[in-house]
Amino acid sequence: MSKLAIKGGVQCVPKKYQNFKHPKITKDFFKRLQDEKFQNEICSFDSPVVSDFQEEAKKLFNLKHVLPTNSGTSALFEMFYALGLEPGDEVIVPSYTFFATGTPLFVLKCIPVLVDATDNGNIDPKDIERKITTKTKAIVITHMWGIPCDMDEIIKISKKYKVPILEDASHAHGATYKGRVIGTFGVCSAWSLGAKKLITGGQGGMLGTNNKEIYQKAVLFGHANNKRIKEITIKNLLPYSVSGTGLNLRIHPFSAGVITEQMKEYPKQMRERQEVADYLISEIEKIPGSGLPRIPKGSNPSWYGFPIFFDTDFFKGVDKETFVSALNAEGATSFDVPHTTSPLTEYPVFNERGVFFERIKEIKKYYQKGDFKQTELFNKRVFKLTLWYGDNRMNYAKYHILALQKVIKNIGELR
Repeated sequence: MSKLAIKGGVQCVPKKYQNFKHPKITKDFFKRLQDEKFQNEICSFDSPVVSDFQEEAKKLFNLKHVLPTNSGTSALFEMFYALGLEPGDEVIVPSYTFFATGTPLFVLKCIPVLVDATDNGNIDPKDIERKITTKTKAIVITHMWGIPCDMDEIIKISKKYKVPILEDASHAHGATYKGRVIGTFGVCSAWSLGAKKLITGGQGGMLGTNNKEIYQKAVLFGHANNKRIKEITIKNLLPYSVSGTGLNLRIHPFSAGVITEQMKEYPKQMRERQEVADYLISEIEKIPGSGLPRIPKGSNPSWYGFPIFFDTDFFKGVDKETFVSALNAEGATSFDVPHTTSPLTEYPVFNERGVFFERIKEIKKYYQKGDFKQTELFNKRVFKLTLWYGDNRMNYAKYHILALQKVIKNIGELR
């Protein structure tokens, strides 16, 4: 008789610990929706709810300027535009990241120059330096799954070649490197605050910077003709303070309200996630066939995802997808295989650019599968956990470890 649930056996994770609810929106927030004043505020063009978001984010992420957006992609687009990137400029981009880290560059007719990953999936500083040319105008880094990049090396390269760092911090809300908050290393940073991100409004994002000019240019790019035009103080930008570019990339006040509530409780959530991560690390290190990526010394990850390595040699005859399906069948539903976050070479926009991208066909730099061996190796090996917080966090963790142990013990049933 089969022991694994996927083969007809009994699940090892109780129903109570199978589906984790995130985000946790309080009843108090829903009560506020009954208040007439708040109803007006979340339907306002110049909502104070959005201003509250800005102030809370400045404190949480240690930034002078924060600009809420309707998505992380919009924040990245604003960041590239506000830096002053021009057609033909080369921009270093990780080859392992969400595709929107690089795709807005095509709209600006810039050239994404992809760079290989290190052993932990983050951008490789050595390959950054190999790819820098006189046309390189920025280095974009993504702190994958909330694990900080090797910042000491990247900062040295940035200073050596006088090329600014731009951070995609969409996985790294609140993460730190040697005591410094991720998102404050670059001249500008972008966060996603959508879907199931660590802090989410369902739809949302934000740009952060300590540079006044970059901030004001970003305002003009997607936030003109509302009260933020009063923030335009730089003389040569003033004539455009009403029209801007005409784009509307503003966050909806309802999403801003949902996000602001989470930011107030976020430090507690981070501490609880770290407690879970410490437990998982101690347990997974004992389990054959699995491994963990390197965490740079002095880093405190945010754990948007908890990456685990699948040893293809140990599990010979069983692929990663089948293995994770077996874990899910046990009720361990927080295990999953990343899909849209994958090597950028898997997307036609980076390797052929057909009819849909005719307007940017003059960008001749193309990539193919096999160009970035470490990125592809990492992607081949990695699956992940979504971490838990709240009162039952350790129960979720213990049952997911139990499922992992059970599937590995009975791996023969999958061959």
